[in-house]
Parts: sequence; structure tokens; C-alpha cells
Amino acid sequence: MNRIFVELTPYIKHIDYDTKNLNSKEARLLNLHNKCVVIDGEKKFTSSFMLKKELPKLLKAKGLI
Repeated sequence: MNRIFVELTPYIKHIDYDTKNLNSKEARLLNLHNKCVVIDGEKKFTSSFMLKKELPKLLKAKGLI
């Protein structure tokens, strides 16, 4: 999780992100089974590698790059 936030921190003001308690109703609705960060309410990232790979697409969609 720390590595995910290392990748996310420079854009933290521009990206809507959330963390969920795995025992919560929201986590069940999102089908979460392990720790992750949810971006824009739908995209789930469990590793910094996947976030780093998708980050340019997310930023481009928001018009930041």
C-alpha cells in the first residue's frame, strides 16, 4: 500500500481515490478481497506496478497531461 501512495502522491489533489475497509458493505459491493486503492469509485489497484501503468491514462482522461 505504501508504494501505491508513493505513485499517487504527486497527483493526490487531482485524483479521486478511496480506501475501503474489507469488512464494509462497500467493499463487498466492489468485490474487494484484499487491500487496494479505489480510484474514481470503480478502478481497483492492488499494486503500485498496475497503478504506475494506468496512471498516464487516468491523468490524460482528466486533462492533466
